[in-house]
Amino acid sequence: MGKNVERTLIVLNTMTLGVILALALRPGGLLRVALDTWLTNRAIERTLASDWDTMVAGGSRLDRGPSKAVLVEFSDYQCPFCRKAHHTIDSLIRENVELGIVYRHFPLPSHQAAAGAARASICAANQGRFREMDRRLFETTQWQTDTQWVREARAVRVPDISLFRECLTSQATADRVALDISLAQRLRIGGTPMFVARSGLVLGAQPKEALLALLAR
Repeated sequence: MGKNVERTLIVLNTMTLGVILALALRPGGLLRVALDTWLTNRAIERTLASDWDTMVAGGSRLDRGPSKAVLVEFSDYQCPFCRKAHHTIDSLIRENVELGIVYRHFPLPSHQAAAGAARASICAANQGRFREMDRRLFETTQWQTDTQWVREARAVRVPDISLFRECLTSQATADRVALDISLAQRLRIGGTPMFVARSGLVLGAQPKEALLALLAR
């Protein structure tokens, strides 16, 4: 009789453990959330290790000289939080001459003019006017409704407007935007602005102290 009770208890305990695991591993369950978070963090770490040099070397620079510490910003010109972050970054660069900021494009599908703004920024950068176009797109809003990129190019004194026009629709420009989006997706970025350092990433219009802390990790 004792052995039968023992077997019954083992079966019941096994079934109970199975139910607990099933509940924990169901979508939204505590264990499933923890496991998904762990897997996502490992994937991000692998991407940072393999793609860091590409992220830094291929982006547009907001700073003006050699730098020892680098942050990569994935941003969207039509994003209000990115607009707020733009002013923080300006201040951060002025106060930290050894800090480098690399700008990468991540135009969100919900922002209809963002992809065009990314192309305009890239085309201005090709003629040495990236910082001027970056400031213009973040500090004005008319382009969001009429998308007159040539007007914006003239406003920031892009030297060759004909070349700028060609660049807007070129495959090379489309490929550059696609590369930036691909890098963002590999980092599991779903919103902007996202700031990335070798040590990790942080989402949102962060204060200067938070960005410096990210670099110091």
